[in-house]
Amino acid sequence: MMTSFISLFIALSTWIAPPPAPAVWLTDFDQATKVATQSKKMILVNFSGSDWCGPCIQMKKRIFDAKVFETYAQKNIVLLNIDFPRMKRRQLSEDQARKNEALVNKYDPRGVLPYTILMNPAGKVLQEWVGAYDRDPDTFISEIEAILNVK
Repeated sequence: MMTSFISLFIALSTWIAPPPAPAVWLTDFDQATKVATQSKKMILVNFSGSDWCGPCIQMKKRIFDAKVFETYAQKNIVLLNIDFPRMKRRQLSEDQARKNEALVNKYDPRGVLPYTILMNPAGKVLQEWVGAYDRDPDTFISEIEAILNVK
């Protein structure tokens, strides 16, 4: 009887427990470096055109929205999205657009999208991916892990 109650309790608690929150993408470089410094994590920066760049949209759907990636990111890295939307309703503030432009000039002067880099909190680039939308989430995570284990 007691084992049935325990089994029922475990089943109900896993059913009622909310799913983990999705990984949070920051949009401000200074905030991301502060969080990364405090948490002693690396920063994954994704440059994208979220509402017009087909490969960027594919990368988001295929990798960044995957549960396995979100779970990994929450525990291991700080996420920073540098976006260049075109749709009027998605336009950034002038200040944010200026900051994003400065970052793309510094880290992605060729203007290739999607462009993703793994950097330390001081801004040193450890790895870059150009158009990595064709990978699966596990492969992308293993590529990040390979760099984190070397740092």
